Amino acid sequence: PGETIKGRIHFISICEATLNDIELSFNVAENWLYGTDYAGYGNNVQTIGTLNLNITKLLNSSKDYIDLKKKAYFFPFEYYIPSNIAPSFEYPTTKFKAFRRYILSATLKSPSLCGTTTTYVIIKASPKIETNNLEVEQSLAIKKWGLFKQGNTKLKAFYSPSFGVNEPIVIKVNIDNSESKLKVKECKLILMRNIIFKDSETKNNKWNSEEILAKKVIPSIVKKKEIKDFEFKFELNELKNTALSYSGYFNPYDREKQCNMIYTPSCEGDIVVCQYAIKITAYYESFVKKKERPRIMIPICLVHQSGDSPNMIIEDNDEDFQRAIEESKREEEERQKRINESNNNNFNQNNNIISANNDNQVNNMNR
Repeated sequence: PGETIKGRIHFISICEATLNDIELSFNVAENWLYGTDYAGYGNNVQTIGTLNLNITKLLNSSKDYIDLKKKAYFFPFEYYIPSNIAPSFEYPTTKFKAFRRYILSATLKSPSLCGTTTTYVIIKASPKIETNNLEVEQSLAIKKWGLFKQGNTKLKAFYSPSFGVNEPIVIKVNIDNSESKLKVKECKLILMRNIIFKDSETKNNKWNSEEILAKKVIPSIVKKKEIKDFEFKFELNELKNTALSYSGYFNPYDREKQCNMIYTPSCEGDIVVCQYAIKITAYYESFVKKKERPRIMIPICLVHQSGDSPNMIIEDNDEDFQRAIEESKREEEERQKRINESNNNNFNQNNNIISANNDNQVNNMNR
């Protein structure tokens, strides 16, 4: 989001015709399906923006159209991506199938020709721009065996506003056991994903897909009356996300995944929403009931950092872009030159014919 797509339209004309322009349209298609029997279904297609290439200006034509010949044409284009759009998203599973896909379309504008072509564009999730790290704190009174009061423990977490899908999630945790009579022995971390499917018309929640992606138990010894800091880490590129499969389901990208999380970033779509969170729970050396264990829930934003997934980005550098413009202009100038030469030859021939006819008329008059 906020960047510019650069590319070329390759058009082969199979007949002589006129072309006024080529229109680009940038569209988003959201879709979700619950169950093979269509127990739930949502669909949302919108055009985000359109753009005319203005090919007559590109080729320096004085007319509002160009005369096509039977040959290949290359028309360069640039399209600015709005900065506030949600990223591309894919979630094909046995129970749910969902996606948010962006489609770039090109359509001929001509009185005698018709044609449209499309391509998929992967929009990466932008990192959240925040000056400070986020902070979550939770304090809970504890009871040994659910009966005897043992003071309370405070958990405090500090973390980045967003994490790259190929980067580790690093969270700094402060365990304040200064008012507790029990020793903390470990912390359990659970990475969770929640996908919300909304109604196409009302945008109300229809279904939820909640799943645990990973669990980790980390020794975190904090004696009673003690305060300690820890750093916990999740390696996302090590997760085996076997639930996602394109078996029997259309994959428009046909590219190798660098990370199993690459197509499922945090996403706030119109009818498909994907959220992540990490739950951290402290465990004691003595038994404490589940509801009385101190825990914090940390919302996590997973995004694509620049350079993390280069195989997902279609790159056209400025040199290629300028070369395409010059190539198209040069071809059009040569074509116009040939037309002018042909017109000049015809004009000279006509003048010769007229001159010869005039000479004959003069000779006839002299006779």
